[in-house]
Amino acid sequence: MDLKEFDLDLPYLADDEQIKSIMSGQKCQYHDATQIDYNLNWKGKRRSFRLETRCVTAMYERLFGK
Repeated sequence: MDLKEFDLDLPYLADDEQIKSIMSGQKCQYHDATQIDYNLNWKGKRRSFRLETRCVTAMYERLFGK
């Protein structure tokens, strides 16, 4: 088995207070409020993290070789 690539990721951490606020303001269910919270508050952070760590992961990929 060869390691072809690897990636660092920032997993979503639900903020229950923010989700409750969205649920009361938008009049929606927990699942929908979680999606709204992710899109508003987390999606940009996750994308930025991936872009910022690309150089580091590329360096490690070159160092590992086959």
